[in-house]
Amino acid sequence: MKATAVKANAQTLISPKPDPETEEPGRLWGLILAGGEGRRLQRLMRWLTGNDLPKQYCAVIGRRSMFQHTVDRAAMCIPADRIFTVIARDHLEKARQQLEGWPADLLVIQPSNRDTAPGILLPLLHIEARDSNATVVIFPSDHFIAEEQVFMAHVLQGVEFLEEHPDLLILLGMTPDRPETGYGWIEPGEEMARRSGYRLLRVRGFQEKPSPATAQRLYLQGGLWNSLVVLGRLRTFLGCIRKMLPDLWERFRVIRGALGTTREEIVVEETYREMPAVNISRHMLVRIPEQLGVVPVKGVLWSDWGEERRIFETLERIGKMGELTARLERKYRRREHVA
Repeated sequence: MKATAVKANAQTLISPKPDPETEEPGRLWGLILAGGEGRRLQRLMRWLTGNDLPKQYCAVIGRRSMFQHTVDRAAMCIPADRIFTVIARDHLEKARQQLEGWPADLLVIQPSNRDTAPGILLPLLHIEARDSNATVVIFPSDHFIAEEQVFMAHVLQGVEFLEEHPDLLILLGMTPDRPETGYGWIEPGEEMARRSGYRLLRVRGFQEKPSPATAQRLYLQGGLWNSLVVLGRLRTFLGCIRKMLPDLWERFRVIRGALGTTREEIVVEETYREMPAVNISRHMLVRIPEQLGVVPVKGVLWSDWGEERRIFETLERIGKMGELTARLERKYRRREHVA
């Protein structure tokens, strides 16, 4: 789908029928997760950048980081003033540099990284304060996506499916090209809806980093790679967290009451100090398959750049490995010269 068509579709989706209780209800919001540490790629990133910045802030090829690509991708369909980014405090300076020109009040700062559930809940509460009827799309910031317009067209179709299934959380499942054991897999069930060639399927279950035999079975039976892109009504996200992660919800109730006040920063700091790490996939999504749907994504080269080998494999496929090799060689020669 061309960019103009994606944007035209977006205008329809972000301007739903008015709700008498609010002035601008049900708008589409984006939430970009950029709070991870990226330790598995620390060695490669150090070679590329000379520092220990997390992978999402590094440009592996070209000039833009994975984080910047994610922000720009989300902006194909969502206005900049409705895209929140959550980061760890240690990376504030770099995030601000890479978000130059974007609204500063949409940068949500965590005192420290406590995994994805707190990283999602904190900005969700900020969105709630602005638009309690919002629809939200969550994007990881460390994925490679080649056909961005096609990918975002699938996101928008997922938003349309929510019109018929408003109580679902909908995942995007990538159509695999191999029985990969390093990814999480979604086991899809029966079809729930079909529209313009897109399908919405039930989720039967998940398999995280399966054995080779299980990965082969999933591949042959139509399993999908879990992109961790998930969308749904704000109230559905909050309801699922409240039900499945009650301890986390109780901790954040204090933050919820302090948002927008002079106590907000102190309350967030104190709450995070004793907060355990909670993963949204392991601790919530795998426990509620009956409330999940999945949209299979076709025609998109996608990779979760969590390991060096995946980066190298992707760059080989798109003919860019020579660019990375040359860059690493220049860095090596420069360091040898300095030494």
